[in-house]
Amino acid sequence: APPPVFVAPDVAAVRAAAAAREIKLPEKIAFVSPGPEASREAVVLLGAWGGDDRWGGGGRQALLVIEEIKPSGIVRGIFAEGPPGQTSYDQAAGAYFGRIEATLRDGGVEWTTRAGFFYRFALAPGGDRLAGMHRTPPTHKVPNNVGRIELIRLGAPRRG
Repeated sequence: APPPVFVAPDVAAVRAAAAAREIKLPEKIAFVSPGPEASREAVVLLGAWGGDDRWGGGGRQALLVIEEIKPSGIVRGIFAEGPPGQTSYDQAAGAYFGRIEATLRDGGVEWTTRAGFFYRFALAPGGDRLAGMHRTPPTHKVPNNVGRIELIRLGAPRRG
């Protein structure tokens, strides 16, 4: 199969998908096209991922924007979550976003927050979805709890 070609997502469509789910995003979203040495997985992972699924089926909705994957495996992007769902740990915290620096590892992107939450998003078979998981830190009120979510590609570029 020929190598995939990166086409930047339609940022307006990504913003509309986020707004429909009450998910906030930063003013600047900038995708960096991968170089010719980029792996197939890096090219496929680049872009915006979200959808209607919630953590554990009843928690927050999430949105992951992978803006750049450097040849070193360092990943730059944005991770955002919407308002709490019925089963969210923290019902008081509103929607939020943060810039992330993650690592490309074993077909996925992973990082740990300053608060100790571990996140991993990996391509599901077929490459059209991301299977996400997070684990709470040992000091959390629900220690070492694993949550799962599935994200779909957002903002498919307009053709023609």
